Amino acid sequence: MTVIVKSEKQPAQSSVAPAQGLQVLAATFGGVNVTEKIRELIQDDDSMTFRMNQMVHYLAPDPLPNWVKTLTILYRFDDGPLSLFNATEQHSRTVQISRVTAPIMAIQQSEDGLKQGPFADVEILAVVYGKKRIQTPSVLADLARFFTHEEQRSQIRMVNSFFKEDTWPNTWKSWTIFFKFTDSKRIQCVTGLENGALELPWSRRD
Repeated sequence: MTVIVKSEKQPAQSSVAPAQGLQVLAATFGGVNVTEKIRELIQDDDSMTFRMNQMVHYLAPDPLPNWVKTLTILYRFDDGPLSLFNATEQHSRTVQISRVTAPIMAIQQSEDGLKQGPFADVEILAVVYGKKRIQTPSVLADLARFFTHEEQRSQIRMVNSFFKEDTWPNTWKSWTIFFKFTDSKRIQCVTGLENGALELPWSRRD
């Protein structure tokens, strides 16, 4: 007689270690994705220090010659809350991002309501247009609708009338959208210039 002894089932262990240190999730400069170059600035003590008025040289070639550009960074420490940095290259002081400095701009939870509404599979994490973060509910809802309904998608022209304000008069502005699909952990970023169109450079894959 053969006796089969069943071992107790062990809880599954996650194969993915928690993120540690300073995490640069995405970064843009003058309508161009510069995430990898900004990640290269991270020091061993999980900090970054740079001068905004020198970034046009570090991030060369200049994506928008003869126009003032903004650098936008979405970051966090470990698996903590998201923070947003956004400044123009005219900012002359040294910038430091570290555990001991206060977040430049903590991401609030005001957009979370979109997950409960008609566009429940998209989270719009942050939208920046020129020098300002956009938090107008109707604009965020339009963007969530755009990412959600692929079969009904048409271009969105990224102009003052869409964002409901001119955040930086007499300047050719860049815009950046940070978002994720709720069934994915990957944060995605799309960016471009004023008068350009929001098109299809993203993916639902992790």
